[in-house]
Parts: sequence; structure tokens; C-alpha cells
Amino acid sequence: MNRSTSVMRFKWLEPTFWILAILACLLWSFWPVLKSAVAAFSLDPVSRSSVNSESQGVHLELQRSIQKHFLNYHVYVPLEDVVFVDQFVRSNPELEPILKKVCGNAPIVIWIPLQFRLPVFGERSAEWCWKPSLKN
Repeated sequence: MNRSTSVMRFKWLEPTFWILAILACLLWSFWPVLKSAVAAFSLDPVSRSSVNSESQGVHLELQRSIQKHFLNYHVYVPLEDVVFVDQFVRSNPELEPILKKVCGNAPIVIWIPLQFRLPVFGERSAEWCWKPSLKN
């Protein structure tokens, strides 16, 4: 066996290395986003009666339970990012069309922070408007 055939035998190693390196970079970049998505999709349905309640105590308890759920996935969602749409629209009526356009028609929305780690540009942030499912 000459040298050229032994080199040809391992020719697949270089593309495999580059593919694995790119996949590792993508996983590192989007891992925080994946955690946020898993936390959002695993959220139990929210009780419709607690959302429609006029009691601030019930709303605060619901906000804290949602925040605790996301913290279990190491995603911090501030209490003020759990928005009860009716209350928000009463205090900010001019923002209602924008909120409905971005988030759709829902009684409660959660603004989930997304962190992207980009190798050249550093960390970048965005927010995702999530409408949790409701149960009766």
C-alpha cells in the first residue's frame, strides 16, 4: 500500500471535522434559545378563571408561578413580562393594535427573552411573545 492510498482512506475526516465544528458552534449559539422554547412549550395550560380574575393577588400568584416555571429551565422572565392583556390595554389603549398585531388575540401573553451568542458579534437579545394555552 503506498502513501497516497492511505491518505485517501482518511479523506473523509476533514469534512467531518468541519461539520462537527459548525454544529457545535450552532448548538453553543442557540442553546439559550432552545432552553427558552422548551420551557415555553412545557408550560402547563393556564386557568382561564385566574386570567379573567379582577384580583391583583390572583394575578400576582399566576405571574410568580409562571416565573418559577421558567426559572426551573434557567430562563429568567420578569414579573412585568407576564402581561394580562385587559389590564395592559386599559392603561395603554394606544398600544392595543400593536400588541394584537405582534401577539395575536389572547388574554395573557408572556414576553420571553431570547439570548443569541454570535461568535463575532457577541450576545444579542430579542423577545418572543408567547401565548400560553388556557384551560377552563
